[in-house]
Amino acid sequence: MGNDGGSIPHRREVVKTKKKEERIETHALAKDKATTCALTKEPLQQPIVVCRLGNLYNKEAIIKRLLEKTMPVAFRHIQKLKDIKEAKVELKDNEVDGDGTKIILCPITQMEYNGFHKFIMPWSCGCIMSEEAAKELKMDDKCIVCSTPI
Repeated sequence: MGNDGGSIPHRREVVKTKKKEERIETHALAKDKATTCALTKEPLQQPIVVCRLGNLYNKEAIIKRLLEKTMPVAFRHIQKLKDIKEAKVELKDNEVDGDGTKIILCPITQMEYNGFHKFIMPWSCGCIMSEEAAKELKMDDKCIVCSTPI
């Protein structure tokens, strides 16, 4: 590799590249997002609220930050209680991992909300369900969980 004309170096031999960054496991990140409050990173507890961006929060944490006016910059889209909606959801104990976390299940398909399956929430009623169930049952003008007009 002397570059003296006798050998032809390859790019990887001449150019030094950065080493790849270690990636945090995407499954762990998705599961964290689905089981913890986006604001405080504490486990989700009833009542759960959702913002327009789809983040899940503990209602108590949001109210506390709004009253103290200490909302972090990343959550400045929440300025009053009308910017969030209380979600109608049941938290179940996670029997699979057994780590004491609570999980959200779709009331129709019993699919676990783990960050990989898409879930939706009609803003008019607040029922959380899997997008797959909504498409399969053709949710057009009524919520398929509580029959509230959308």
